[in-house]
Amino acid sequence: MEQYNVPFLKIPSAHLTNLELIEETAKTGVPIIISSGMSDWKMIEDAINVLEKHNAEYSLLHCNSTYPAPHDELNLNVIVEMQKRYDCIIGYSGHEYDLTPSQVAVTLGARIIERHIFK
Repeated sequence: MEQYNVPFLKIPSAHLTNLELIEETAKTGVPIIISSGMSDWKMIEDAINVLEKHNAEYSLLHCNSTYPAPHDELNLNVIVEMQKRYDCIIGYSGHEYDLTPSQVAVTLGARIIERHIFK
């Protein structure tokens, strides 16, 4: 991807624990967006430690990996907790049919919104 001069690289939730991939991505010097679906705080911390070891510029997205994600399982308050824990841009990756959760995420401080589109 480096040859295409992309503005950022995205690490999906399924690879949050792939520390080798995260390390190689961090070495590129390209800003990184990393999703946190299906993770716990330890998994997130491990990934962030690798990023910070390489002085990588990164953002973290709160995510519920269910497709489509039910509103009562989104736990959007995690966005607020991430802001307290991490010194980076926090965002939200939404997998719902409607945009209301993304709007709520922005009011909670999300600065990046990633949307998965369904038919």
